[in-house]
Amino acid sequence: MREPYYMTSEAVDRVNNATPRGKGKSGQMWCPYDHRWSDLVTKHGMNRLACCGSSLNDFYVKKHNHLWETKSRRKRVKAESTDDDDNDEEE
Repeated sequence: MREPYYMTSEAVDRVNNATPRGKGKSGQMWCPYDHRWSDLVTKHGMNRLACCGSSLNDFYVKKHNHLWETKSRRKRVKAESTDDDDNDEEE
């Protein structure tokens, strides 16, 4: 059985302070572990960062790439799409 992986406080600080430099190319995500822009690859049916293999479901990857979707945003997007459907019917 594998031993559980624990991040040291220094590693957590390093990842938390990994601010994106510049702007990545289209289709790239910021890797907070390697501190660089990385392409996406599909492994085992999941999108992952090519540089380290971290999943897009990883907390720090989501945090630094602003991938969190809040409930209020989902409601707003749903309301906007409903409004667009209503406008299409009127035309």
